[in-house]
Amino acid sequence: MKTLKYCPNCGQEIKGKENGSFPDSCENCGLNFKEREKKIEKLTRKAQRREVNYADFFQRVTAFFIDSIIISSLTWIVMSLIHIPIIIQDPIAFYTSFYYFWIAIFLNWVIGFFYCCLLEAYNNGQTIGKKILRICTLDENTFEVGSPEQYAITNLLKTSPFLLIDFIVGFLISDRDSDKILRYLQHLSKTVVIKIKS
Repeated sequence: MKTLKYCPNCGQEIKGKENGSFPDSCENCGLNFKEREKKIEKLTRKAQRREVNYADFFQRVTAFFIDSIIISSLTWIVMSLIHIPIIIQDPIAFYTSFYYFWIAIFLNWVIGFFYCCLLEAYNNGQTIGKKILRICTLDENTFEVGSPEQYAITNLLKTSPFLLIDFIVGFLISDRDSDKILRYLQHLSKTVVIKIKS
């Protein structure tokens, strides 16, 4: 809490206690200094959010589409390298099998998870797709690069078949006037996607 010399409500001088600490409220009018500071911080965050340009739906989907192409290509390369002997014998049977389908989904999720997490955590909140679209994922309170844990949470289902559920739940719990939260895990990780100023 910032040290106040006078009460901002009534003007009463604020005197420190014998142990050197300051009171939590004004002795004259009863104003709670901690609650006041919380309100100021909340208003400051709201003012910051008004100055921030959040990425729109089209930008986010386009970035995701670009990243999906990259992730799918990496998945195909890994799958092909792992199964070279089988592919040489009968490539058509392999690529049209249910085995390939389910393994590809799993590998796509794993590769996509690490691709998004590592790039966003250590590349200023940007994957390759987001870098092209000039958007980035940041902490919703500080608007700085988030922690690896935050990026792990927000990207947990991004490249999985459960992404649609993430969107639906996010839509149901979000403020309908909010343009910053599109997915539930984004809400849970306390991250936002913003436009990068030119």
